[in-house]
Amino acid sequence: MKRLTLICLLLLSTFLAKATHIVGGSLTYEHLGGATYRITLKMYRDCRAGNAAFPGSVTVQVRDQNGNGFSPTKDFSMNFTTSTPVNPYIDTCAVNPGLCLEEAIYTRVVNNLPPLAGGYFMFIRYCCRNSTLNNINNPLSTGDCWYTHIPDMSTLITNSSPVWVNPPPVFVCQAEPINFDFSATDADGDSLVYSFYAPYDSITPTISGGNATFTPVSYQAGYGPNNPCGGPNLTINPQTGFMAGSPPNVGQFVGGVRC
Repeated sequence: MKRLTLICLLLLSTFLAKATHIVGGSLTYEHLGGATYRITLKMYRDCRAGNAAFPGSVTVQVRDQNGNGFSPTKDFSMNFTTSTPVNPYIDTCAVNPGLCLEEAIYTRVVNNLPPLAGGYFMFIRYCCRNSTLNNINNPLSTGDCWYTHIPDMSTLITNSSPVWVNPPPVFVCQAEPINFDFSATDADGDSLVYSFYAPYDSITPTISGGNATFTPVSYQAGYGPNNPCGGPNLTINPQTGFMAGSPPNVGQFVGGVRC
């Protein structure tokens, strides 16, 4: 069984307040053969009237195992084309309070990624988060960063990202059990492991010796990666991606799940 060496990120927000910025996303890739990959960013926003639109384009930055760029550059942009509404996840304890969730898919095929020692590190930085977030400090000065890693082909001849099954949950009920499936599928049959993490700020990561170090969001006192809604920790089954727990507080929160 192969070991999955990439990290695939998805953010979740729990909405009881107006949102104005991007509320979640994931960066993935598909190996099409040789030096060719399809790179995909899925981005989610609150699509009620008056809220921020999706960006017209995003830039994927590509670095080697020591954080160096390439000459000619391998950075590339992906343009917005269209967005589609998605049914927001709403727990069975509530009716839809008028939420609107929209998904945009930015994608591009690149053919200049031949085998490279240490692989390729890719990330997208975007600012900013919702001012109404209750669990992090200075949300309007805190950005998003989505990241993925294409492993060294000497380790894996071919590899594609896992892909999330469901869009992020946007509404759960106070003090009621969460029942959400955060699982992903993997075309290569890799073994997948799930965990919580502190979402990344949009500060440029440090990449050295094959490791990428990101600046996490700054949680307010009483909140953290395992309890982004405050109170007791939530849980996520590392084998199935099933998330459980009972958020005790009313508000809007951001957390992270990785696979």
